[in-house]
Amino acid sequence: AVGICAATVSEAEGLVRAGVRGVLVTGPVATSGKAERLVNLLRLDHDLMVVIDSHEGLELLARAGREAGQRMDVLLDVDVVLHRTGVSPAAAPELAAAIAACEAVRLRGIQAYAGHLQHVGAYEERRRLSLECLQDAVSAFRTLRDRYPDCTVFSTSGTGTFDIDLAVPEITELQPG
Repeated sequence: AVGICAATVSEAEGLVRAGVRGVLVTGPVATSGKAERLVNLLRLDHDLMVVIDSHEGLELLARAGREAGQRMDVLLDVDVVLHRTGVSPAAAPELAAAIAACEAVRLRGIQAYAGHLQHVGAYEERRRLSLECLQDAVSAFRTLRDRYPDCTVFSTSGTGTFDIDLAVPEITELQPG
């Protein structure tokens, strides 16, 4: 394992303050206070990353980063049918361009989490659904990887699909619980 995921800023703060490094915050930041708290954590964990799924979230992190003189690595959160967070795969290039144009953040890759599939009972059905829903994210990742040299991370999966999603060669990082 080279890192760990945290769903919230509070979880990330606890992990980083306990000495854990390489934290990925998998939930997008929606307030300036949380963006500032994350940027402050960069002083302890230079490998800290967070996902972005909107122009508003980008602006929050960019402002906090500029004010603190810090640059944060980010993953673009790509929605793979859950419709809770993330941009559609078709909208990913447009938001990625905005991220790439911002000096306070660096686009490192994408996150595509199919949480709705983690507990599908029948293995073959879970396998089919997981591989199917990741295809648009794979296409978005390839496009971004070709355009942005630092875009090398494809983080996905969960406890219920980690052994399935390994079949997708573009995936670089798994998020099992």
